[in-house]
Amino acid sequence: MNLLLAAVLLVQDKGSEGIYRQMKESIEKSKSITIEFTALVEQKTNDSAIRVECSGSVAIKDSEKLRLKMNIVQEGQTGRLDTTCDGKRLRSENTGRVQEREAPKEMVPNMIAGFSREAVFSTSLLSPRIKKLRMESGKSVDVDFKRDFVVSDFSFGADAGSWKTLNYTLTIPEQQRTYLGCIFYDPKTLLPGKRTLSVKEVGFEETFTETYGKFSLDADIPDEKFKLPEEKK
Repeated sequence: MNLLLAAVLLVQDKGSEGIYRQMKESIEKSKSITIEFTALVEQKTNDSAIRVECSGSVAIKDSEKLRLKMNIVQEGQTGRLDTTCDGKRLRSENTGRVQEREAPKEMVPNMIAGFSREAVFSTSLLSPRIKKLRMESGKSVDVDFKRDFVVSDFSFGADAGSWKTLNYTLTIPEQQRTYLGCIFYDPKTLLPGKRTLSVKEVGFEETFTETYGKFSLDADIPDEKFKLPEEKK
């Protein structure tokens, strides 16, 4: 029996929470992460309905280097986000607007923790909401995904073709809101192929659906991918 199969069988013996913990740890401890994804967000309130589509990619290396690219479409308007971190400097280009500064020390590890708990695009959308609430209450605006996004209540769901499914809840104490999450995963590799998050309250509904065209760990990523453009003289 090879080591990967033995590890998978061992985790399966631990039940649904064991599967989730193994997924999370494999993501958080990997030397590199490569993700290609498409995402759909649908939100309804008493006054409005919003639909946002996104396609993008993420590359992370050594828990300090990051390249995140997203193309976002909302109500016919298109936005483009391109973020690069070489471990020291952070450069973000948002639909033509460029900002560059020193990279926050825990930024990339915190993003990895976010990816393991929720989805790539939802991480980008939910974080600003938490920052706004913390600012309004006089707290530090720093978002800590291990503290501010709590996962619990794991259970197996029905198979979806070749995918296994794992259900859980994602609670955001700052918002007093709980999302129902579902991960569609490959039972051989335990890597996700799709993830959904949904919440339905009085006057508010929201669903995130994210599908992965690629989700790989520990692949070789050249440092050139994380190189910031040279300043024009």
